[in-house]
Amino acid sequence: MDDDGNLPLAFLLLGAGAVCAFMALRPWPQSGNKPIQPGAYAVDVLKGTPPPAGPQVGGSEVPLIETGLVTLFTIWALSKVGGWLSGIGGGAAPATSDETGGESEIEQNVEGDVTDLEAAG
Repeated sequence: MDDDGNLPLAFLLLGAGAVCAFMALRPWPQSGNKPIQPGAYAVDVLKGTPPPAGPQVGGSEVPLIETGLVTLFTIWALSKVGGWLSGIGGGAAPATSDETGGESEIEQNVEGDVTDLEAAG
């Protein structure tokens, strides 16, 4: 199997991702009082003459967003560490036991089948 046919697609997607990241990570340019259209912005970027960056907007919300993202990441990391620690300490309880005395339904069915076979034979 020859995977060389996917290499141009990979470069195309990498380039498109780079252009999208450039457009998204800088302040959106404006001409007059209206923001420019995304298609025109992308064409200007591809031509090598991106318009000047627009004014910074929402600067006071950045610390609040950063705090929220750090909090979410911390909760996620703690849940992963907690799962890891619970897997290490003491082992896990048998997943097949039930409240009726430790035998699972599968074990009871197997014992019933063995008893049926012994009675038939």
